[in-house]
Amino acid sequence: MIKKIHLSFSNETEKTIDLSPFIKDDKLSSPLSDLAYFKQAKLYENGREIYWPKGYDFFSDFLRNYRSEGDKELVKEEK
Repeated sequence: MIKKIHLSFSNETEKTIDLSPFIKDDKLSSPLSDLAYFKQAKLYENGREIYWPKGYDFFSDFLRNYRSEGDKELVKEEK
């Protein structure tokens, strides 16, 4: 069960992160294993967190610095 999300940060960095290591068999994170629910991710107005309806969230600073084996990080080239 791989659940990836692609993010673009204000410093022109883009990352695709596999969030499946954070999905456990608990009340808060287990709904993320459902693809329809996973796709309900939203960004808070201030752009500092992504969240899902039942309260599971990630701070952007954590995601920007998080490294896992399958992550891909891209830096946009200046035009």
